[in-house]
Amino acid sequence: MTTQVETGITENRRRHGLYRYCDQIGGVALLIFFAVFGIASLPLEFGSFASPGPGLWPRLLIITGIIAAVAIAAFGRDSIVPSEQASKAKLLLYGGGIFLLPVMYNYIGFLIPAMLTLVVLFYFDSTLNLIKSVVLAAVVVTALYALFSYGLSLPLRPI
Repeated sequence: MTTQVETGITENRRRHGLYRYCDQIGGVALLIFFAVFGIASLPLEFGSFASPGPGLWPRLLIITGIIAAVAIAAFGRDSIVPSEQASKAKLLLYGGGIFLLPVMYNYIGFLIPAMLTLVVLFYFDSTLNLIKSVVLAAVVVTALYALFSYGLSLPLRPI
């Protein structure tokens, strides 16, 4: 016996052509990207966590990326209909924030650009209000700063 939600998902998949495969296509595309990235980083020395070589972080990124790609391809989303809330303004906010974070790090450090980027992402892409977005962004930025500066001994320039 199927539920009303399952029936709606099946109907959406029938109705929306290629969108019904978007999760699988996205997962496979990510998998290919990380495979190429992995092959390119094979000659780099791995090292260890105590004294990392140039190949350590790329390999860690590859492992987490492949896990994410497989999860996206295997499980996907419940809804295959593209978001009706998507807009060029949202795309510019997301892309701009993600692009400006590493650029602004060179000029004003880690905390301010990371905080602004996360507030924008949390506020516009969730049901959180502005105050909750700011608090959550502050917690995430503090945790990331502590992880890199103290846990991994890779100091970030705060300001």
